[in-house]
Amino acid sequence: MADLTDAEYRRRYELGRRRYLAEKAERKAMRQTWIRENGPWTLLAVIAILLVAVLGLTQPHRFIVITTLALYSGLAWVVCWAARATS
Repeated sequence: MADLTDAEYRRRYELGRRRYLAEKAERKAMRQTWIRENGPWTLLAVIAILLVAVLGLTQPHRFIVITTLALYSGLAWVVCWAARATS
């Protein structure tokens, strides 16, 4: 570093900065793509886990369990339909 001129130092700094910003933009784009493609399925999985946990802890009557699972199935169908319609 001691033998670099100010202009060379600035040039190398800018090249490194541009490379870092390009890599950061690429990582952000990949993350957004993953969320767009897998977000609905991840949300459905989280809801299913919470639903199973709540139903397991509360142990409600069979009618409530069947109704809850039917409503969740309807929600899953709507999310799948919407995800396929936008693809």
